[in-house]
Amino acid sequence: MIVYLDSSALLRYLLKTPGAYADFGTWDKAVSSELLTLECRRTLHRLRLIGELGDEDMAYFSALVSEFMDTIDIIRVTSSLMDQAGMAFPTVIGSLDAIHLVSLLAYQGDIKRPVALLSHGRQLVLAARSLGVQSITLQSRD
Repeated sequence: MIVYLDSSALLRYLLKTPGAYADFGTWDKAVSSELLTLECRRTLHRLRLIGELGDEDMAYFSALVSEFMDTIDIIRVTSSLMDQAGMAFPTVIGSLDAIHLVSLLAYQGDIKRPVALLSHGRQLVLAARSLGVQSITLQSRD
């Protein structure tokens, strides 16, 4: 199975948050948008600023995110993907989730194989399903 990860799935796994995907890492291949690094870093900085992570934890989890990024295929956010993300979708979806979704769809089209979405984001999962993308049902964060 090829999976497309968003930051909610990766961070729940790394931070050992309840509801994390139990079979994390058992896929054949993983892919994500280059947004993944940004979203993970922003979340880690936010957790540090509100006192949920100390400096040592911040350094540790930042390194884990970087190491993980080296193990997956990264989809660059191009102007074409940005244009596609700005188009209408069958369901409500935010800007970053739209970029993730069009990145997944572009990758799936390139490899001509199904790609399963691994996300805790209710709106992203719903939008993906509305476009025929298989999603791995996870406990929602929304």
